[in-house]
Amino acid sequence: MATKKSATTEPHDDFKTMPTTMPTEELEAKPEPIPVAPAPAPAPAPTGYRDLSSDEARRVAKVKADFSDLIGYINALRDSVHDAEVQRMYSVAITNAETASMWAVRAITHRG
Repeated sequence: MATKKSATTEPHDDFKTMPTTMPTEELEAKPEPIPVAPAPAPAPAPTGYRDLSSDEARRVAKVKADFSDLIGYINALRDSVHDAEVQRMYSVAITNAETASMWAVRAITHRG
């Protein structure tokens, strides 16, 4: 029957002979930088946006302003009550007004 060698807790001899500090010549020697040609500027990514006509811009601004006023009013109503269920109802109304605003702007600016 073969016996297993027990592991020793002694440090290996290799560790006893390793230097504890590096020679200063190795620390001071710095490689020369490699010159690199500048990369060409990347082409701008397409955004999917287009310039709006003055009529479209006026309509978008009106929709955003009107919905902003409405959302601000509903937010003030929400802040005036202390019933959590009623506050949640106002929050749902605000979310739906924001969604309606987004769809109205999208309809105005549609490329169709």
